[in-house]
Amino acid sequence: MSDTIDITSLISRVFTSPFITTYLPQALLVNYAASHTSSGSIARWTCFFAMVGLYLTQVYRHIYLNSPISDTWVASACGGMGFWNCVTFFDRLIGRGWDYEHYYPKGKSPSGETQYKGSRKEFANEAIASPRGVGTWWEVKGVPAEWSSKMSREWFCVSRGLMVVPFWILYNMLVDTIYSEPYRQKSFHLGIHETWVRELEVRAMTTFNFFTRLYLAMNLFVLAGTIIGCLFDGDSFKTAKPLYGNIQDAYSLRRFWGSFWHQNLRSGLEGTSNFVVHRILRLPHRGLVQRYAKVFWSFALSGLFHVANDLALCIPIRETGAMSFFLLQACGFVLEDGVQALWRKFFGKPNMIFARVIGYSWTAIYLSITAAQWIYPANRYLTKEGTYLTWSCIYPVFVDTRM
Repeated sequence: MSDTIDITSLISRVFTSPFITTYLPQALLVNYAASHTSSGSIARWTCFFAMVGLYLTQVYRHIYLNSPISDTWVASACGGMGFWNCVTFFDRLIGRGWDYEHYYPKGKSPSGETQYKGSRKEFANEAIASPRGVGTWWEVKGVPAEWSSKMSREWFCVSRGLMVVPFWILYNMLVDTIYSEPYRQKSFHLGIHETWVRELEVRAMTTFNFFTRLYLAMNLFVLAGTIIGCLFDGDSFKTAKPLYGNIQDAYSLRRFWGSFWHQNLRSGLEGTSNFVVHRILRLPHRGLVQRYAKVFWSFALSGLFHVANDLALCIPIRETGAMSFFLLQACGFVLEDGVQALWRKFFGKPNMIFARVIGYSWTAIYLSITAAQWIYPANRYLTKEGTYLTWSCIYPVFVDTRM
């Protein structure tokens, strides 16, 4: 009898998991809307509001029922998935108005037509499931070149597979470091340390640790997915591209976010910013006003996405610093552009080596000062065990551990 009860309980917890209650229904809705509805149709808008309703149900559970997905890093990252699915839907299917019959803009289709030539399923996969549009006419800027088009499948799987283990070990070593002294304080306001030098040192190490862990974790997911893809499509790796750019290009805030950091959010940020700035605010397509309006909108939307991640941990709205951190990045863009413009006006074009040294230092210091308000609140709610990248970290997404 106990075995039957355990199995019944497990089935119940699977069917109440975030994957079943939110992410899978959203995926089905967005794929149906992309494949079988036309731009501006009632059916498409109905699907969109249904997706928003599913996400708001999840938010209600987090905020009003004080029910986090779990205290794990992966669960936190998945917390914003429902929000970003709504953004992707709005961007591609409402803002841009893509549908099966009207997809290619003038001059982008090899045959000069607008209709997608593949199947409806292939169209939905290209338009919705591809965050960066790799290999498509709308591929976002800054995507790195493919890993190798001349490498054999076997050597690709071996060489990339050998990267997985050291990445995983290094990630978990960094988790051990950040939960040791002096980085595990429960409060991280300015002035907690005896000198500003010590303050900046701790903030710099914490920021470096966080971004490095995120870099390693995201690369692990991409590498694993690419290797698994080779089993089903032997040539898929030939066009597979890294998720991050070259760290050598990150010698300014703009280049850090635009050229180096991952591109998965870029299409949605650019698409919705164009919609808001040009179609709602009716700003012209040229000029500083529209330029920085897009920058601030993009970072505000990115802030909302990361607030959604924090909500999955049940971090109170008054404590999450995600929105302020990302808006400060937009302010950093303005400051950076202004200083560069003044320098060119009075001193001309700077020496490249000098510019890069100053640029790397500026970027590292600015991120170290501003990132604390985003990183530290989550550190107070994430457990050390939940921050490790293990199956127990991913498990709560598919099996409801809150029951």
